[in-house]
Amino acid sequence: MKSLLAALLLAAPARGWDLPWLGQASEFVYEIESTGKPSVDAALSERAALVLRKRLEAFGFSGRVERRDGRIVVSMRGSRDPESVLKPLLKPARLEFRLCFPDKKKPGPGETTLPEYELDPETKEARAVLRVVQERVLLTGADIASAQAAVAELGQPQIAMEFGAAGAAKLAEVTRESIGRWMAISVDGRILSNAVIQSAITGGNLVISGVFTQEETRDMARLLSSGPLPAKLRLVRKTVGGADVPVAAEEPAPPAARPSAKTVQVQPAAEAPAPVSDVDAVPPAVRTGHKGAAVVIGVERTRQGLPRADYAVKDARVFAEYLVKTLGYREQDVVLLLDERAAKSDLEKYLEDWLPKRAGPGASVVVYFSGHGAPDPVRGKAYLVPYDGDPAFLDKTAYPLARLTETLGKLEGRRSVVLIDACFSGAGRRSTLAKGARPLVTKLEEPEPQGDVAVLSAAASDQIGGAYDEKGHGIFTYFILSALREAAAAGRVPDVEELFEASAGRVEAAARRLGGNEQTPQLQAAGAARRNPL
Repeated sequence: MKSLLAALLLAAPARGWDLPWLGQASEFVYEIESTGKPSVDAALSERAALVLRKRLEAFGFSGRVERRDGRIVVSMRGSRDPESVLKPLLKPARLEFRLCFPDKKKPGPGETTLPEYELDPETKEARAVLRVVQERVLLTGADIASAQAAVAELGQPQIAMEFGAAGAAKLAEVTRESIGRWMAISVDGRILSNAVIQSAITGGNLVISGVFTQEETRDMARLLSSGPLPAKLRLVRKTVGGADVPVAAEEPAPPAARPSAKTVQVQPAAEAPAPVSDVDAVPPAVRTGHKGAAVVIGVERTRQGLPRADYAVKDARVFAEYLVKTLGYREQDVVLLLDERAAKSDLEKYLEDWLPKRAGPGASVVVYFSGHGAPDPVRGKAYLVPYDGDPAFLDKTAYPLARLTETLGKLEGRRSVVLIDACFSGAGRRSTLAKGARPLVTKLEEPEPQGDVAVLSAAASDQIGGAYDEKGHGIFTYFILSALREAAAAGRVPDVEELFEASAGRVEAAARRLGGNEQTPQLQAAGAARRNPL
């Protein structure tokens, strides 16, 4: 009944990826799954950071782990694919010892089931067999002092575990009382080894044998020696070269069981998450390896404390995921700037320096902005409001829309598309004015974009842009994503005019239904630019 450690598939990265502290820096920010108690969360976060430090060192990777504002920050430099390096290190690695009942088919009271992988004698492929085990855990990874990869006399890979003093005493007691019974040893809910206890184990040492490779045993030993992660970690931010890149959304957790009448649950006040809608399920790729570059910006909160541009960050994150996962943009060619990382200097740096250099001749260029727009009633200009924007000093702190289109218009041989989920009326949820000013009643006089540039915006300059609360997105962004989903289902990449035609009527109807407002998307483009693809 030997099991396959290969079924666990830790997928350790190639050691050639570990390079000195040179090259582009990457930073990964994780949150622990909250217990609802701040003091407990802080202790778990501290323990998780310590475990990650040990694992980085055990695997020989260059990196730094620190706690920052209650989160765990892992910084790496020089690895070609740092996320793949970290992935196996984020496994819980919960080692548990339980009594097993191999002849039982169904669990009884105080029992449960765990999968064990075996080789099918006919097909020679791995198959999972559910084993009935005792719910009570007799020993855990906390009882071992170290684990090492070993090799038996005949060359069979093994994992040799050494127990600490207290753990050794528990191991001796458990095995002495269970002679002749089966013991299942599992990691993260999968049985690695399952064998009969022949005698009491009194030396504090235990060897696990199975059908697995030397590299698999080495990586498992490293994880076990570092200790288990005390809580689930969720990736909330990823930056490469100082710029945010898309983070794949996790599947929503199933609803918790309804508490009994005797249960009292006290949870700290928390901000409700944005609703999950159909467009958040990113469609599969319709092309790969696309030659293009994109800057995606979402500013929901500002340093000045302006009214929130609801769902702007989520708008930007999901749109960036569509670019990478559906439209085939390489992850390193998409910069995601959110809230405090979307200051005016960040917009200038990435729109005017990084983007022209990144997008070579023949490349597609996409700029997406979700957040506040602001009008300058005196000069008749429209501005995008960055994180540090101040409506009282637009010319000094905000980014002129005309400056963006002028910059893109100078990119010869590139086809540019700008998508703006903001409005410039000075009223509504996605536009702002200086304190004391009144919303506009006349339209701004923005020049038509020049060159191969198309601008698709959420509303006319004298209209209000709104949010679709039920869907958790801006109205404009929701229907843009819907149009992209429909095109992806047909295996197509739409051009900007097709996006406009597919979304404009829906945006108008939804704005009237949801808020009684007029919101008419606008497409500005000269000649063939209307057919620019994303």
